[in-house]
Amino acid sequence: MPSIVKALSQEIALTAANTVSNASVVRIYAAAAGAVITVKDGSAVTTGIITLPAGVTYIKKDPDGTVAASTSVQASSVAHYT
Repeated sequence: MPSIVKALSQEIALTAANTVSNASVVRIYAAAAGAVITVKDGSAVTTGIITLPAGVTYIKKDPDGTVAASTSVQASSVAHYT
């Protein structure tokens, strides 16, 4: 069975730290490989840094945590089921 994604917010252009509508799961689309994503918890403590491939990636985070990107990517809050 394929995974199912439910959109919970409008897609935004993401660079600066953002909660992405207080998302627990963020869908990120990068047109090109190499965007570096920084994930922080609600206390602004870095919990992870990853480099994205081109395409779609899902990031799990705390609702009050933020994600930021080194170059502009598209991000939206989603519910993700497999």
